[in-house]
Amino acid sequence: DLIWRFRFSLVDDKRALSKFLLSVDWRQANEVIQASELLNQWRKRAPIDITDSLKLLSGSSGFRRTVVRDYAVETLEQCTDQALSMFLLQLVMAIKYEVFEEEEDDEDDEDDGEEDAEGEGEAVEVPKVQVGALGRFLIKRAMTSTALANYLFWYLIVECEDPTYGIYYKAVFEALKAEMAKTPLEGREKGSSVTSDRGSALGAPGGHPPDSRRSSDGSGTMLGLFQEQCQFFMGIMEEQIRARDSKGKKAQKESALKKNLSKYTNVSGRVGLLPVPLCPEVEVLGVKADGCFMFRSALYPAVVTFKKQPDETILREEVQRRKAEMTRRTSLNNKKISKLLGEEKDVDGHQMGSRSGRESRKSRHIKGLADEVKHLPPTNTSTIASRALNEEYSVIFKSGDDLRQDQLIIVMIRLFDSLLKAEGLDLCLTPYSILATSPTTGLVEFVKGSMPISAVLAKYGNIQDFFASTNQAEDIPTVRETYIRSCAGYCVMTYLLGIGDRHLDNIMMLPGGRFFHIDFGFIFGRDPKPMPPAFRLTQSMVDGFGGEEGFRKFKRLCGQVYNLLRRSAGLVINLLHLSKEGSVPDLSYHPTLTANEVIEKVEEKFRLDLNDEQAEAFFSGLIGECVGALAPRVLEVFHQIAVARR
Repeated sequence: DLIWRFRFSLVDDKRALSKFLLSVDWRQANEVIQASELLNQWRKRAPIDITDSLKLLSGSSGFRRTVVRDYAVETLEQCTDQALSMFLLQLVMAIKYEVFEEEEDDEDDEDDGEEDAEGEGEAVEVPKVQVGALGRFLIKRAMTSTALANYLFWYLIVECEDPTYGIYYKAVFEALKAEMAKTPLEGREKGSSVTSDRGSALGAPGGHPPDSRRSSDGSGTMLGLFQEQCQFFMGIMEEQIRARDSKGKKAQKESALKKNLSKYTNVSGRVGLLPVPLCPEVEVLGVKADGCFMFRSALYPAVVTFKKQPDETILREEVQRRKAEMTRRTSLNNKKISKLLGEEKDVDGHQMGSRSGRESRKSRHIKGLADEVKHLPPTNTSTIASRALNEEYSVIFKSGDDLRQDQLIIVMIRLFDSLLKAEGLDLCLTPYSILATSPTTGLVEFVKGSMPISAVLAKYGNIQDFFASTNQAEDIPTVRETYIRSCAGYCVMTYLLGIGDRHLDNIMMLPGGRFFHIDFGFIFGRDPKPMPPAFRLTQSMVDGFGGEEGFRKFKRLCGQVYNLLRRSAGLVINLLHLSKEGSVPDLSYHPTLTANEVIEKVEEKFRLDLNDEQAEAFFSGLIGECVGALAPRVLEVFHQIAVARR
């Protein structure tokens, strides 16, 4: 009542808009009229930002009105493709709020509801259901970006199976397919984003290379591409299920899988290349059946290796970087490098001239760039050479598991990573890709070369010796710096997200120092073990920092990361509110808390009552508690005994 009484004094404060909308009695026609007029004043005098627009798309009763949601969607128009990709999963979850509200409003007067729906003008009609403003916006943006279209396509496929809201998602999916069918692949990508910004770890749109090579005859459509993609990758999923259910032990199952995957050696000639569903900037030519294997577990997930089209943009950047380094060395009279430069030109010219006429001009160009990279010496500062030259990409195909919870956590980690990079802080994270393809199947990026910390300690004794055994001596300081940064990042992020069931088998290491977490079966404070620490940090991990100075740097980084992420607490909380009906077990179906109570617990972890100095001291205290915690050490022993018995 107080907010409503002073409503005319609030229109210059964007922070007051959401509170005002919650104070409106939407059953009173005169209040609805005033609210609409005041909303227009807010739009002009104190426009909201992206964080506030996400809040207005949530399921709160005061926000589930067409005039409110239209304003929120209008604000989202400002988003770049890269920013939109960070929120796309949650925005798809928010679709249920707009269409369900229309049905609720119309159930008392069916005829009036039909008139209102027709008055929408732009709405795409499907029997009994119309696509609202948010759905139309997402479809429109997807038509300008293959990567956004990819994620929207798969997110909708999963949501179509929702027993409550599936009818609404099917309407949006049909509208998406209708637009895709009208969108030709050839020439479509001019000036639009297709691949991800490699400067962030979002794994979603941001680059601008052309995409015309997918349709050799120019008649292909975006719908045709994604139908081919779905058929190809879900066909492989069926082969994994068939091999899993076949008789015999692991070796027999793997043999059956490899035999059945031989028919997937090459993708359809109509498209030539297919984007990988969980990482669409990676395009594959087919399966390398001999490189596939299965994990020994009840569900026998399969690792399938694909032949990959090298990334043209990365190759070009690497060639330029290496040529610049070669020029520098040549200027110092390095005759050996000069000789290599001459050989590189001859090799490139010979290979480019001997290409088969069946290969496309683009493929020959990319192969030529790859040859250049191979024959130019790497630079000391090059960080992308391995990715540029990597012609394989491996994916774990899982059936029998719901990956939507893991998918949400990876999306949040990527968001955190992007926020920190925007502040100039790169923590060397490894937010590998996860995509649920149904409520019981999904794809996970396979991170080659990674080892659980338990295996590192068993084989090398300690993390320092692991680094020494897998790296050149001159690289150790850089490797240790990478380790400290990534460890700090994941400690803060797993604390904020309440990641539980942490043991040394689901915390991973890479030889280059990258440290990361996998398996997010317990989140938002849930843990199967008693007395869990705030986050997992053992003495063996601390020893890897290389001494007291490394440990001090780790603690400083943790405080810096914690304070930077606290500034975005509102964004995180708003995204979780959009996710609370997204069939995420530990959020949507928590055994003891409502979804709102779970989100409140997450908000408490940001300690918004503290200033930066106090918050840094608070997190430093958590570090001390975690390193010295006895219960996790005892439970780790029992865990390793249980693993050994299995």
